[in-house]
Amino acid sequence: MITTLLLQDSTHNKFCVHTHVTELPKVAKKPITVQFFGSPRKMPQAKLSNWIRERMPLEKMKDESVGEIVLTNEDCIYEGLTTNFFVVRNQTVETANNGVLEGTMQRVVIEVGTS
Repeated sequence: MITTLLLQDSTHNKFCVHTHVTELPKVAKKPITVQFFGSPRKMPQAKLSNWIRERMPLEKMKDESVGEIVLTNEDCIYEGLTTNFFVVRNQTVETANNGVLEGTMQRVVIEVGTS
């Protein structure tokens, strides 16, 4: 997995690029348990570094047996803290359209699910 952070250095009018490379986590061999709580991100259109700090209290609240927290409110299921959330209904793959970061994997799943 590769994470890249682009920061603007306004004092020198340039950008700094920071990259972190790590092995992808192993895929769970059995279904995981999820908890539904929290609320959607404030700025889901971008991967902001402050999201890491904002989600820490949610991660601390989850039970040890829980593999993922899915953000929700009264009307919609949005996304997991580290995952996308999809539902297959009437042979159609669905995911939240608003309130989530549209990403590559989300597009791939939707494209494969509709073909």
